[in-house]
Amino acid sequence: MKIGLLSKSSENYSNSRILEEAQNLGLDIIHIDYTNCDLILNNEKPDILYNGQSLSGLDAVIPRVGIYKSIYGMAVLRHFEAMHVYSLNSSLGIARARDKLRTLQILSKKNLPFPNSAISNDSLNASKLLDKVGGTPVIIKLTEGLQGKGTVLAETKQSAKSIIEAFGLTNTSLILQEFIKESIGTDVRVFILNGKVIGSMIRSSNGEDFRSNLHLGGEAKKVKLTPREREIAVKAAKEFKLNVAGIDILRSDNGSLILEVNSCPGLEGIEKAMDKNIARLILEFVVSEVEKVKSKPSYHKRTHL
Repeated sequence: MKIGLLSKSSENYSNSRILEEAQNLGLDIIHIDYTNCDLILNNEKPDILYNGQSLSGLDAVIPRVGIYKSIYGMAVLRHFEAMHVYSLNSSLGIARARDKLRTLQILSKKNLPFPNSAISNDSLNASKLLDKVGGTPVIIKLTEGLQGKGTVLAETKQSAKSIIEAFGLTNTSLILQEFIKESIGTDVRVFILNGKVIGSMIRSSNGEDFRSNLHLGGEAKKVKLTPREREIAVKAAKEFKLNVAGIDILRSDNGSLILEVNSCPGLEGIEKAMDKNIARLILEFVVSEVEKVKSKPSYHKRTHL
């Protein structure tokens, strides 16, 4: 079985662990830097060239497209889907989760709990929406951002106004979100694979940051979920159509709230907190799904055209 790891770099913890475990399982895996892919489009057989070589022989891809040239990275993933190459997470699911505004809209539609929020396309109007999310302190976010970047805490109306004006220069929509003071500096990450919880950890900041992201210096340890947290995390992954997801939850006085849905969750924190080989479980799932696809008559008909 031939698998491609679609990411900009192979050197971070998550990607190196996937490559390592694939080798341990005897899988034929290659790292694919999506920025070096060329897309071939025609009416007969689409293809992707990587450093001049066709990737049409791949059985599956594991997409881990970062923020760098993400638009092109997503185009590459969609092209793999057009070539009928199995993808661990679909381009649709990834796009939904990456767009914070779309995330909130889906959570609202599916009656999944999240902090009160307001969105404005006009920085001049955004400051007028503070009362809609409980006033200050308030969380201000860009609609697109990864690993806690593009998210700030404004403690006063004046600081909120200044931050909103500064963000307005980025030509992107802003999200104002209720500040959950009782959970400051902590959140729960629930790791979902194939509709099941396979790990959970509580993340805490280093004491100097309201954000708990491990990439920003936070720490993590294993945590037991409440039945409600397990329920909403599994449902969120299902509604976003994600086989693999990291659901971030805030524990508020009014119950657990979904903060974010991540389509490309990191492995370092969860593997170490759980003392569990998450990378191997992901790869075993990919293998099983590809084998299911190959067992269908339609697959053999397609590959012999």
